[in-house]
This record gives sequence, C-alpha cells and structure tokens, in this order.
Amino acid sequence: GVPIGLIVGVVAAFVLLVVIGVIGYMVYQKKGKSGFVPANTSDGGSNNSSQGPPA
Repeated sequence: GVPIGLIVGVVAAFVLLVVIGVIGYMVYQKKGKSGFVPANTSDGGSNNSSQGPPA
C-alpha cells in the first residue's frame, strides 16, 4: 500500500502551490492598478528594454 504520509505530503504541496499561485496572481493584478513597483509606471523604457514582465 501507499503510505499515508506520502499522500498527505503531495496534497499539502499541491495546495501550497495553488495558494501561492492565487496570491501571486492577486498581487500581480493589484500591482497594475496601484503601482506596486515604482519602475513599472508610465516610464517603461528606463529600467527594462521592452514592456514585458520584469526579470
């Protein structure tokens, strides 16, 4: 049989990844409105070469 600890570990890791992904998505959506990163304002040419996501 499969040990229950392995199942609990996999489920906990999956839930943690989903929670981190949701929080990251919410922070990313909020960043576009409130200017969370000072460099990513209308001046999109000084810090990065293209207007893509910051490295």
